[in-house]
Amino acid sequence: MTQEHYTSLYRQSADLYDAMMGTALETSIFNAVVKEIEELTSIDKEVSLVDICCGTGILASLIARRRRVRFTGVDVNATYIRAARKKLEGSSGFSFILGDALNYAPEGPVDIVTLTSAYHHIIDRDKRKLLMNVHRMLKESGAVVIYEKCIREYANRNEFKTNNEDFYSKRIEFLQRTEKNHLSRKQHEALLNIRRLSASGEEEYKVSYQHLMRDLGETGYEVVKLSKVWPSENLFDDPNVGDFIFVVKRKV
Repeated sequence: MTQEHYTSLYRQSADLYDAMMGTALETSIFNAVVKEIEELTSIDKEVSLVDICCGTGILASLIARRRRVRFTGVDVNATYIRAARKKLEGSSGFSFILGDALNYAPEGPVDIVTLTSAYHHIIDRDKRKLLMNVHRMLKESGAVVIYEKCIREYANRNEFKTNNEDFYSKRIEFLQRTEKNHLSRKQHEALLNIRRLSASGEEEYKVSYQHLMRDLGETGYEVVKLSKVWPSENLFDDPNVGDFIFVVKRKV
């Protein structure tokens, strides 16, 4: 397969990533993640939270407006970490660390770990290693909130490419129809970039819903709550394709 020549979204300005994540769809899903966090914790108690692959601090910004939390964001992208620190500058209790999610260890056990569009950035052979490391971060009563985009199951490289292209083509068409002010040029450019990365398996290693469920089961988790957050309409003939929020805890 001929390699296309383009610069990955993740090697460009943080503004391009923020534009893509600024759609009404992504904003609504991140707000749903915050709601899950709030339902897991007492409003009058400080919560310790580690956000894996925190990006530019999108989740942190939403949480900072709504509740008290001791928040640590971890990401390998120095550009995104700088952007996150700038966004949360002056907000007490928020810190951002340049680090690898596979071996990051907090100072002590935490209440919540979030994986918001994080799991698919980990190469398949390391996905369970990530989940096991997250397992070690948690308090016994702790929980993991996972927001993940799941493609159709695939048996080979060609199916992987086709399923990723189908997922993003339909997502882009959906956003073009539903965004109040339509997709901006930056947003459309970023989504096309992600479609190319996903189809080529470069910095994007998406898997199926079934794959994620197997990984969770094999690494000592049980799903205590599951919500499909996109699409609500029948865009795909497989109900396990789309965006999901999983709340998981250690198996008893």
